[in-house]
Amino acid sequence: MSCRCVDIARCQRDLDVLRGQAAPCARRANDSCTHIDTALSNAASSVGKAIETASIAELQSQLGKLGKQEHKAVWELDNGCVSEATRIAASISQMRTEDAAYHRSVAEAQAKAAAVARAQAQAQALAQAEAQAKAAMGKWQSR
Repeated sequence: MSCRCVDIARCQRDLDVLRGQAAPCARRANDSCTHIDTALSNAASSVGKAIETASIAELQSQLGKLGKQEHKAVWELDNGCVSEATRIAASISQMRTEDAAYHRSVAEAQAKAAAVARAQAQAQALAQAEAQAKAAMGKWQSR
C-alpha cells in the first residue's frame, strides 16, 4: 500500500479533460451529422428532377445508410467517452479508498512512534532520577 495522491490527481485531470473536451466534441459531431443528414436529404430531393425515379430511391437509400453510419460512429465515440469517464471515476474512487487507508496507517504508525519516543524519554528521565537518588543516598550514607 502506498500514497495514491499523485495517481488520483492525474486521473482526475484525465477525467476533467474527457468530460470537458471529448464529450462536448462528440455532441458537436452528432450535431454535424444531423446537419449533414439534412443537407444530403435536400440534395437528394433536388436531384430528383434530373434523374430517374429508381435512381432517386437508390440515392436516397445510400444517403440514408451514410447518415446511419455517421450517427453510429458518433454514438460509439460518445458512448466510449462516457464508458471511459465511468471507468476513470471508479478508479479514482478505489484509489481514494486505498489512499485514505494508507494515510490512516501512516498516521497510526507516527502516533505509535511518538508514543514510544515519549515512553523512552520518560524511562530515561526515570533512570536518571533513580541514578541521582542513589548517588544522593550514597553520599548521605557515607557521612
